[in-house]
Amino acid sequence: MAIITLTTDWGLKDFYVGAFKGLIISKCPGAIIVDISNEIPSFDILKASFVLKNSYGNFPKGTIHVVDINKWHERNKDFSFIAVLKNGSYFIGRDNGLFSLAFESLPETIVQIHADIEEDQYSLNIRDLYVKVISHIFRGKPLEELGNKKNNWFEMKNLQPLIDENVLIGSIIYVDSYGNAITNIARNLFNEVGKGRQYKIIFKREGYYDINKISKNYHDIETGDRLALFNSSDYLEIAINEGNASSLIDLKYNETIRIEFY
Repeated sequence: MAIITLTTDWGLKDFYVGAFKGLIISKCPGAIIVDISNEIPSFDILKASFVLKNSYGNFPKGTIHVVDINKWHERNKDFSFIAVLKNGSYFIGRDNGLFSLAFESLPETIVQIHADIEEDQYSLNIRDLYVKVISHIFRGKPLEELGNKKNNWFEMKNLQPLIDENVLIGSIIYVDSYGNAITNIARNLFNEVGKGRQYKIIFKREGYYDINKISKNYHDIETGDRLALFNSSDYLEIAINEGNASSLIDLKYNETIRIEFY
């Protein structure tokens, strides 16, 4: 029984997601459809790649992941759609750089899908195209029958932390629905640069919001206090116990986080 996931910026207010699910069920009876998130901010490739990166590994091999963010990168004028096989799972979406941000290496197979998209029915045809590809995979047919094989996809680069001997500078790459601010500083990088030294985590004005301890969970500190921890994805997160760090400390997407070791 096939599992099909959706990660899109289509939203839930309109009929798009429901109609798309109806098309899938009509073509693939018995399929299980799972919403990872259909509320990615419009056109936000970076947030979509973060959501995909931290979710797809929880699904069994053979899962079909539909990832559609309605944006083309200005450096890529091909407007092409791709189907991907990576680590036993399938991914379908636009070749707009999103997959290169979500994965650290190229997949086993990339196919540029033969797409006949009519301009006056663009959105409708995209849904039909995705259902066609889903149905093809659902029936066990090889990806190569969908189009031309490619050696790579359109590539974008993730913003990486800056590293000095005693300083690590990262940025907030995602703010979740609780207002927790997730950075691009991974635990292994923190340990590699820190070498067991003491530290202070600085954001906003130095000295006012500094944190000098990594908590194990949100309740290590008093309700309303700020904390830093490594979340389930092993990225450094700034939070407030039973509070909203994004609004109360005014932590926003793409803001700088500085760690000084001494």
